[in-house]
Amino acid sequence: MSEKEFEIRKDGKPYMQAAESELEPLDTLLILEAYPYIQEAMDGENYELNNLMCMIFGEIVFENKVVGFSTYDIRNNLEMIMTECYILPEFRGKRLFFDEICKMHFAAPRFGIMQPTRNVIELLLNYAFAKYATDDIVVSAIDLYLDPFDVKSDKGDEFLSLQVPPSNFYDAGICSTLFVHDGEVFYHDLLENDKRRGIMRKKLDKGYFSNIKELFSKNREEYGELIVELKDELPDNRLGYDVIVGYGDGLSDYMQGMVDSDVITYDNAVSIRTQLIKEYDAGIIDDSNIEDRFNVLSSSQEVTIKNFDELKELVDSGQLDDPVGIFKDLVAIVGDNSQLGNEVFNALVNRNEAEIQRLLLNHLENEENLGIEYLNSLEDDGSLSVEFLDSLEDDFEDEESYRKSVREILKNKYRLKDSTYIQDSDYTLETFRVLESLEYGDNYYDALNDEYIEALESPEAVTKFLSDSKFIKKDGIIEVDWFEKAPKCPNPYLRKILRDNNLESEGEKEQLIKRLAENNVTLGDSYKITSKGRNYLNEFSWIAFYEEFFNEFDFNDYQKYLDSHEGNIKDVSLRYVNEHLKLARKNRDEYYIDECEYVKNELLEEADEFLSDLNNPE
Repeated sequence: MSEKEFEIRKDGKPYMQAAESELEPLDTLLILEAYPYIQEAMDGENYELNNLMCMIFGEIVFENKVVGFSTYDIRNNLEMIMTECYILPEFRGKRLFFDEICKMHFAAPRFGIMQPTRNVIELLLNYAFAKYATDDIVVSAIDLYLDPFDVKSDKGDEFLSLQVPPSNFYDAGICSTLFVHDGEVFYHDLLENDKRRGIMRKKLDKGYFSNIKELFSKNREEYGELIVELKDELPDNRLGYDVIVGYGDGLSDYMQGMVDSDVITYDNAVSIRTQLIKEYDAGIIDDSNIEDRFNVLSSSQEVTIKNFDELKELVDSGQLDDPVGIFKDLVAIVGDNSQLGNEVFNALVNRNEAEIQRLLLNHLENEENLGIEYLNSLEDDGSLSVEFLDSLEDDFEDEESYRKSVREILKNKYRLKDSTYIQDSDYTLETFRVLESLEYGDNYYDALNDEYIEALESPEAVTKFLSDSKFIKKDGIIEVDWFEKAPKCPNPYLRKILRDNNLESEGEKEQLIKRLAENNVTLGDSYKITSKGRNYLNEFSWIAFYEEFFNEFDFNDYQKYLDSHEGNIKDVSLRYVNEHLKLARKNRDEYYIDECEYVKNELLEEADEFLSDLNNPE
């Protein structure tokens, strides 16, 4: 291969690219179009990407040449997970994979590998990052992750939990990362790149799973000690002040790398740097614990704030989610008045806007403009304007009318990702709604024409799909008492039915109804739900959760969020509505804010009971 075919990095630094958000991951295949020689080598080896999307794409550089790449996923802003790593064949054996692991081991608070191939495990063994505990069981110092969308369980899918934490075990006999917990064995199918190497796996029968459970039960303590021993032998990644903070005016290479990798924002990095310098100079931290302190400050985990002093400390650290600066303004106004701060904090917790106004205005008698400016910011944000939000409902006769008006405003307007969704051709939502209506005893015509049915195709097309899929089967015809039903129907609708039945469609409503009744017009074939249809309802029972709590929101947006986030449906849904709440506050849209807060409260108060009833029907 001539040098001209290589991408060259004159400074020797690999190019890295990070996704803007987890909703917009990078397309690895698209990026690789810029490296045709790498694509050619992969094709020559029949190497197949298991993960087509990534959060970070990085080059692997050797002697200024780009000779490979690696991709990563990021979880909780702390976990860096290698999802792919490919090095050109002629550059293997130069410890480039070793260097890549060490680099990420040093760079991320936590590092691991997603479902490594047998070849990767062999490299970890060669580098002493792993060790055989038995003839087949490998213990790894590097965390190994199971893909939540590919994970299998010996108990079957109906018992499957997607919340499988990282493991440190690999079974060479079945070529799979292994996680054994509470009498259950989690693993994955044989990877395509292992299949291409001609690797065969043991038979996964009851005997295998029984032996694995017994093995881990008997040797749990021994395996735990082996993990500790291996981790102690990893390269020391404890970083000091010179690496994390540096001595220049700007960010250190370490912190800039965190920013470039989307682990923290630039503003947060600057705030954290200032805080670390302050604590280091005061002797609160030193080289032995500055990295731990950085990890705490950069963590996105929720913090329980007990009083105003803790709120002030969090605001000063720059780690509080305060998009419009309300809490920053509050801290600035209160200053060092601890008594006032805690009184305001208590009013804040209780969402008592009147008390907040009273406290601040009393404090700001001589600085009235500052007080009014702060209070206005509260109203713009809406998170504390209880009286204003309550007043919105006064314009409607009842809460349901209010909810319906909000639904119309929200429908197809707000999405976490600003793009146009196209309805899937399988009518996922429509199918569930029709089948659920039939299950509750409605006739097929009413089920198909329920006010929520919004199929892009004709009712006939939906019927054909449901029938072809064997979700429904014919059950006679739908007979109608027109004198009872028709008065509720608009004239154009009645005329259409008459025309469809080759009858005169002109006249007043009473004439139309009489004509329909006299001619015994039916509404076509009746259908009933099949056992396969009931299985569909069980499989897609999460849609019932959407219908209960989120039907004001775009279905495709909600489904996309569920598919791309791990966790139980309640927790993921809470994160989803919190993301919408941030968007609502950013837009300063009172209706949107109110609906998000309404849904959030409903989730907190009713989701557990709803899920319990859903999973345990009478």
